[in-house]
Amino acid sequence: MISEPKKAVDRVQLVAAKGDSKPPAKPTHCTIYVAKTYPPWQHSALSLLGKHYKSNSGALPDNKVIATELGAMPELKKYMKRVMLFVAMINSPLANEQTVYDYDSGHNHYSLEKIGPRVLDLELEFDERTVLLENIVYLTNSLELDQIDVAFASEADDKVKEDCCPGKPFCVFRSEVMMRDTEAL
Repeated sequence: MISEPKKAVDRVQLVAAKGDSKPPAKPTHCTIYVAKTYPPWQHSALSLLGKHYKSNSGALPDNKVIATELGAMPELKKYMKRVMLFVAMINSPLANEQTVYDYDSGHNHYSLEKIGPRVLDLELEFDERTVLLENIVYLTNSLELDQIDVAFASEADDKVKEDCCPGKPFCVFRSEVMMRDTEAL
């Protein structure tokens, strides 16, 4: 679990280093955003897939049928490319042996065939925020940060709201300069 955030810190440093002549400051703080619900476009897709799964005795129709139904939803028009990639990952038998990496969102997704019907759940079986808060000291020390905050994605900007979903927290690393109280010295 910790190796991925640590790699994220390294990636942040590498990306910043490419565009700047001086090395970037090491992150000191992180905000981990968690989502109670999926973004609306994913929620709509999962709801439709869940409806088909229940009405077709645990099977999903061909992606073309699903695409037609999703395409008829006006709220999904602007997301159709992402929606169909998302649906294809869930409905993909190719993911039987491995996870499918979504290059658009940067997330690993599992297929219905591999994980089963819980991949269609609209909420997690556990409180993600509580789990992170219970492990905050471990996470802070492992990532060598001064502080980690856990917040809901609904409190964040649109990018976070769009990319954060249940089980896939969104981390924002930053460097903060600690101000010393000169009177205390």
